[in-house]
Amino acid sequence: MMAAYRRIEELRAQRALLMACHDGLAGFGHAGKLRGVAGPIGLLARLSLSIGARTALLRLGFRVLGWGLLIGIVYATLSGIEQRPSVPWLVPNIERSLAFLVTAASFAIGYPRQRPVIFAVGLGAVALLELAQGWTPTRHGAVQDALVKAAGLGLGLLLVLALERFRRYALLS
Repeated sequence: MMAAYRRIEELRAQRALLMACHDGLAGFGHAGKLRGVAGPIGLLARLSLSIGARTALLRLGFRVLGWGLLIGIVYATLSGIEQRPSVPWLVPNIERSLAFLVTAASFAIGYPRQRPVIFAVGLGAVALLELAQGWTPTRHGAVQDALVKAAGLGLGLLLVLALERFRRYALLS
């Protein structure tokens, strides 16, 4: 019963978001103006979203960010060494760890009920990406790299959990 009630609340929040977007888009004229305020800023100004709708929109943004970062990690891992993006002033191990930390945190915020799955799939992705580097002529997988990436993945999930716990504690105080 509780799961059904939560699902009904999620559907209500999604409906409110869609209705608010519909109302905002209905205000656009032929010139792309929103009753005096131009462009997307006008749309956002007109949208008065409920907390549930804001949460759904925020989660959607983090989901898109997480998937985009994952695609970037796959590209950086499997492309040739000369095409690999890097930050010149960062140590490569810290760079790898931060990439997985931010990606895991994005997924953890975007999919809050799937965190154990995110961790398991993330570990699998780390292992597969390291193995796949063996098929790229200019790259090679290493156990140390896999451990650094897995540590970043775990730290990203732990960071989100700690921030949520701190936020709950701060709200109760």
